[in-house]
Amino acid sequence: MKLKFFTILCISFTFLACQSEKTTNDETALAAMQKTSHENFNALKNSDLGQIGEYFIGMQATDVLQKLGKPSSQSKTAVWPADNWTHQDWEYPEQGIRFNMIQENADTNFQIFSITISSPATIKTKKQIGIGSTYEEVMQAYQNEIDPAASSAKLVVVGSLNGGLLIYLHNHQVIRLSSGTSTT
Repeated sequence: MKLKFFTILCISFTFLACQSEKTTNDETALAAMQKTSHENFNALKNSDLGQIGEYFIGMQATDVLQKLGKPSSQSKTAVWPADNWTHQDWEYPEQGIRFNMIQENADTNFQIFSITISSPATIKTKKQIGIGSTYEEVMQAYQNEIDPAASSAKLVVVGSLNGGLLIYLHNHQVIRLSSGTSTT
């Protein structure tokens, strides 16, 4: 009886020790992912790829509200595990613009995390690519910045999936642009 109890006790401790190490590894991986997400966000804040029209990654919510007014709809706020920030989508369908807004902590204001445009948007990137631009125009404008491994005839990745500009095409014309990180 004592041997059986001792065996069960040893198995239990071994299981708990393995679970503890798994939790530590998961926490380490999550922290690394959050750090990378924050670095990509900060890099886009200072990049031409982080701007469409007059809107840019890191732009304060108060500035967006001054330019566009209150959004037609706002999602519920949610903390994303990938970056541990509070996110909220702001929709402006009449302008063809959607922002994913973030709040880094309770003491900060919301700011733009990603920008997505679709029809009827008329704003363009710094290199004058917008809704309706052709595949050829996209390739010419961003020829040295395209990630060929991640791109196709329907999606051109400028920069990288981790931080850059995603250009969606249909029939060789741009139908949607998204500036931000892969967590968007």
